Amino acid sequence: MGWLLFFVGVLVGWLIELLIDYLFWRKRHATLLHKCEELEASLHRLQEENAQLQRANQELKERLEACQAETDSRGDETATRMKDEELPAPEVTPDDLRKIEGIGPKIAQLLNDAGIYTFTQLAEAEIVLLQQVLIDAGPRFKLADPSSWPEQAALAANGDWEGLKALQDSLDKGRR
Repeated sequence: MGWLLFFVGVLVGWLIELLIDYLFWRKRHATLLHKCEELEASLHRLQEENAQLQRANQELKERLEACQAETDSRGDETATRMKDEELPAPEVTPDDLRKIEGIGPKIAQLLNDAGIYTFTQLAEAEIVLLQQVLIDAGPRFKLADPSSWPEQAALAANGDWEGLKALQDSLDKGRR
């Protein structure tokens, strides 16, 4: 009778194991398998979209290159036409930059060489640019201080000669 109880216990354990396997693991496995199939389908769809986008990208690149080639050819024609016409350069009436304290004839020439001809241009110039012009000119111009030049030039550009004179009276060779 002991062996019968043992056999019934093994049989009941085996049935419980089958039930657990079916209810939890096999259903879960089927669900995971279904999700994997969905992900594979999504991946395939995305790969197809990627291929379409790459083809569209290639077409756009080719159209861009064609447009650039056409623009270049038109640009060459325009440049040739402009060269033949020789358009006059816009005239700028230079101001006497030597009216700014700290600027003498040589520094005025350096500023002209850098493209600064008027009080307005000097007023709009960055101090770093002015310092670089002086540095590039060599050690001879090392002592010049352009920090007040834009302020002075702004007054001169506006025609405020009294304000310029008052500012220059407070400066020593262009320095505060």
